[in-house]
Amino acid sequence: MLIEGLVVAALGAPQIESARPPVRLAMAAALIAGNGQKRYEPPTIEEVPAPKTPPEAARLPAPPPQQGLARAEIVPEVPGVPVRQTLPAPIAGSERRQLAQAAPSTDDILRRLDRLEQENQRLRQELEAEKKRAAGPATGGSTLQPRQAPAQMVSGWRVSLYPWNAKGYVTGSPLVVFNIKNQRFDATLGQRPPDRGDIVQRNQRATNEMFVYRFEGFLHVTRPGRNEIGFDVTCGFNHPCNLVVKMGGVQLINIQHQNLENRILVAGLDLVAGDYPVEVTFSLASNRFIKFDPRNRVQLYPLYRPPGEYNLRDFGPGELLTESNPSIPYGLPAR
Repeated sequence: MLIEGLVVAALGAPQIESARPPVRLAMAAALIAGNGQKRYEPPTIEEVPAPKTPPEAARLPAPPPQQGLARAEIVPEVPGVPVRQTLPAPIAGSERRQLAQAAPSTDDILRRLDRLEQENQRLRQELEAEKKRAAGPATGGSTLQPRQAPAQMVSGWRVSLYPWNAKGYVTGSPLVVFNIKNQRFDATLGQRPPDRGDIVQRNQRATNEMFVYRFEGFLHVTRPGRNEIGFDVTCGFNHPCNLVVKMGGVQLINIQHQNLENRILVAGLDLVAGDYPVEVTFSLASNRFIKFDPRNRVQLYPLYRPPGEYNLRDFGPGELLTESNPSIPYGLPAR
C-alpha cells in the first residue's frame, strides 16, 4: 500500500473523467452543431513560387517639350498716361477667356450709388411729367393763346339753364338762355315766381325748380402776367354743389358733391393780352333736403384779380364780355 501511494503521488491522481470533454466545450459544440456552422479552422499558409522568367521593364514615352511663356512687356509709367500691358494668351480649349477683376473700392461703390440715385431721380421726374400729361394740362402754366372774340360784345355772362341732374352734366337743349351782368347768383336764378294764389306757395320765397347753370363769357386781358379768377361759393348744410371752371378749354376747378361755407376758390394762368373764353358750370348735387333753401344756402359770386393787384374784386368795365345777339335777351326773361 505504501508503494502504491508513492506511485500515485508521483504520477498524480488518476484522471477518471479525462475521456469526457469539458462541459463548456460540449455546450459550445452542441450550439455550433445546432446552428449549422463549421468549427473555426485557421487559414493554411501557401507559398507561391516565383516565375522562372523575370519580367521585362517597359520604356515610358518622353514628356513633351515645354514652351516658354512670352514675358509681358513692361512700359515705364508716365504721369497721366495709362500703362499698356500684354494680356496672357487664352487657355487652349476654352471658348471664353475670363479676366480676373479686382474688387471695387469704396469710392467706386459710392460713385456708382450716386449715379444710380441720379438716374432714379430722372426717371421719377419723367414719370411725374407723364402722369401730369395724362391727367390733363397744368393749371399754372402759360399754355393758352388768346382767341378771336365776336365783333359785337356786351358786358357780363351768357347764362343757359339746363335740366337738373345730380352729376351736373349739361345735356339736351337749354331751357332758357339770356345775358346778364356779373353779380352774386343763387339757386333761385331762372325759377318761376311762386304762385301767390296757391295756399302752399303763397308764403314761399322760391319754388322747387332746380337747374344746371352754364355761364359763358370772355375774359378780356389787358395786362400780361398771372390773371386769376375766383369764386365766392356757398353750398351750405344739406345743399352740396358741383362746380367746374374752364378757361380756353383748360380745366381750372372741379368740385363734385361738396359742402362749402364761406369759401373762395381761386385759380389762375399766365396769360398774354387778348380774349380768353371762360366757362362755368354750377349746380346742386342733390335733390333731397331737410329744408330747401336755394336763396341763402346756394350762392356763387365770380371775381377777378389781374396782375399787380392784391385783392379779388368784381369784373371791371370791359373785362368780362359775352356775345351780343338780338335773339338773346339781356336780363332774366319773364317765365
